[in-house]
Amino acid sequence: MKFLLDMNLPRSLGQKLKTIHHQTRHVGGLGMAEADDIEIVHEARENQEVIITHDLDYGDLLAFSGESSPSVIIFRLRNTQLENLFAKRRIDCHW
Repeated sequence: MKFLLDMNLPRSLGQKLKTIHHQTRHVGGLGMAEADDIEIVHEARENQEVIITHDLDYGDLLAFSGESSPSVIIFRLRNTQLENLFAKRRIDCHW
């Protein structure tokens, strides 16, 4: 898969994804550190990439755009450090 990482995620996430054979780019490496979300959406769409972000605004942008791409993965974690993104967690459910 091809991913475009938003500024709010570490570049090391891209490196980790590359080790498992995904193509990744980081908006900061594209000179888009100050780009607004719609510019990032256009970049991902043009390159057929999935956006990975921590920003909830992308859901609204895509829902109201009428477009079918790009797809977006939204990490909603307080700590977006690489170790936390790939940490295995055991979730206890008490019914």
